[in-house]
Amino acid sequence: MPNAGPLSPLPVPVEKDQGEESSTYRRLLGPGLGAALGLAFGLVSQYGNALLVPGIPLYQPPFGAAGNLLVCVAVGAVLGLVAAWPKHAIIGTIAGCAAGALLVEIAIMLAERSTLDASKATVTLFTFLPIAAIVALPVGIVRWVVSKEEVARREAALGDPPAQRRGISVWRIVRPLLLVLIAAAWGALFIYPTRGRIVLPRMNTIVQAGLNAADRSALPAEFQAIDVAGYPQQAKGGYTLDWQGDRLGRFAIPRPIENEEQQSAVIARFDNGWSFVCLFITADAEPRCAPLYIEP
Repeated sequence: MPNAGPLSPLPVPVEKDQGEESSTYRRLLGPGLGAALGLAFGLVSQYGNALLVPGIPLYQPPFGAAGNLLVCVAVGAVLGLVAAWPKHAIIGTIAGCAAGALLVEIAIMLAERSTLDASKATVTLFTFLPIAAIVALPVGIVRWVVSKEEVARREAALGDPPAQRRGISVWRIVRPLLLVLIAAAWGALFIYPTRGRIVLPRMNTIVQAGLNAADRSALPAEFQAIDVAGYPQQAKGGYTLDWQGDRLGRFAIPRPIENEEQQSAVIARFDNGWSFVCLFITADAEPRCAPLYIEP
């Protein structure tokens, strides 16, 4: 009887191993890309105004510039992970849309927690589907890029011709980079327009004058006409400035209606809880100031 020889090794499930490796890569790329997009958006939206109006303490709720930036990165990572986790792109996109809408709902409820009641909570819940529809496009694009990157990585590993590998490598860099640039451009939409960048330093001068004056008679002549209860006596301590470019009628300050696109207001919010608002009919006009009765 012939010698059977040594037993041959069991076949290695190569396709299964490659599939698992590909899924791991996709699930790591998703949150990584999402975090990069959140970082690009957060840096521009939270620090762009500070670069354009340096030295102005800007009001940036809810956590300040650094805190908001961290939230942007965290939200981007979570949405990227949820969208990239399922194998099928459509399921991942739907999951990402649901997660995005849920995060927005939570943010709205937290922002309005002081005035939130059953009716407001019900209305907020009814906005879930519209919000999910709004985030469908960006989440879908992110999942599409993640899927493309996954396929490109797999094709590059198969040993395709050098020219094709170079083309794959270029697109693997270009696609995420384009998304990052789009996220930064989206963040640029939160940068103040020219009229805002003009009136903020003017409002800061008004506040600084109040900080340095013991009473109204000690104010510079151009600010003594500001008739706001508590100014300048309560203008003490730290403060932030909140620029407002729309819905200016809620401040109940008389104003013309023929040049609304040129009008803006700035709210001075002090750490001691006191605040007041100044309306600028044009960026160069004298301010019209009043106590802040309505929180925007």
